[in-house]
Amino acid sequence: MNSIPNTQSKVFSRMSADLTEASPVQEKLTLDDIEPKALYRWGQIKDVLPISESTWHRRIAERKAPSPITLSRRCTLWRGADVLEWLKHPDKYSAK
Repeated sequence: MNSIPNTQSKVFSRMSADLTEASPVQEKLTLDDIEPKALYRWGQIKDVLPISESTWHRRIAERKAPSPITLSRRCTLWRGADVLEWLKHPDKYSAK
C-alpha cells in the first residue's frame, strides 16, 4: 500500500485547514464608499440600491439601469460612476 510522503501530507492538511476557516466578513458599502473609477460586483452594491436584484436586472434589460461589464459567465461588474449616476435619478436614467 502506497502512503503519501510526510511533506505532501502536511501540505494537504494545511490546504484543508485554509479551506475550512471562515472567510472574513466584508463590511457593507455605503453610498460614500462607492468610487467612480472602481468596479463592483452585485454583492457589493446591492445594499446601496433601493431595488431587488430581479428588478435591477429587468431595468438593465430595459436600458433603465447601467449595463454591466461581463468578464466571464460568473463575473459581472458595474462601474462605480454608472451606479452613482443611476442613484441620482433612477427614474430618468437611460443606459448608453
